[in-house]
Amino acid sequence: MVKDHSEWVSKAVCKSVPNATKVFFLERGMNSNAAKKICSTCPVTEECLEYALSFNLYEDSFGIFGGMTPQERENVRRARGIVDVDVDLTSSQS
Repeated sequence: MVKDHSEWVSKAVCKSVPNATKVFFLERGMNSNAAKKICSTCPVTEECLEYALSFNLYEDSFGIFGGMTPQERENVRRARGIVDVDVDLTSSQS
């Protein structure tokens, strides 16, 4: 079960990143390595990922959550057997 995000979001490293929206919410085709590197140092990456997976954050389909791109999150959903909506995420970020 995903904790209420207010319990962990204050510990997220991305909260202190200047211009975080430019780092974590990329245009299609932009490189996500900087965001993933930041996520790799975050103490709440797992909570962030579970939060994103539990809410099917397709409206933020370009965002990096829990260190994963939208396509990577879709792969996790499918591996877990999570029913998803029909959304085209074929333009994966690298």
